[in-house]
Amino acid sequence: MPAAGSRNKRGLSTALVSLSLDRELATSLQDQLFDQLRDLILGGRLSAGSRLPSTRIIAGELDCSRNTAVNAYDRLFAEGYLESRAGSGTYVANVLPEELLNPDEPAGPASSSTAVPGASSHALDLSRRGQALLGLNRSGPGATGAFALGTPEIERFPFDVWTRLLARAWRR
Repeated sequence: MPAAGSRNKRGLSTALVSLSLDRELATSLQDQLFDQLRDLILGGRLSAGSRLPSTRIIAGELDCSRNTAVNAYDRLFAEGYLESRAGSGTYVANVLPEELLNPDEPAGPASSSTAVPGASSHALDLSRRGQALLGLNRSGPGATGAFALGTPEIERFPFDVWTRLLARAWRR
């Protein structure tokens, strides 16, 4: 059996070979891919700093649209599971969002100069803004509210204007 970090002919690590999309499910392909990649990261099968294949390779392997892979990667970027290195590719983030939500556990590289409020003797290397954000009152990781990130206000979106402008652009 190949090692966890080995790759197949197309550059897919053995952890990613287990990915599959079920077109019979009500869940979108993008959501399925996002969930599976996040589970591999949280389960440790894709460790911090692991390089992920391009969205073209993922889409080719899973026989899906590249947009499906791009959207899944974008969500993983937005939620802090992935990071990009210019000219090098996409990697699993060194510090995962779940680690940042547990101040009692160390997360990422420790720094003696920046103590986390409310944490025991652990520290994070955070900017002043990061330190200020840690002090904000949250009711939990799934908290929603007036300015929840990634939650559009669909009720107020001008669909009629959008449709007219889109149709005009297509006619041209």
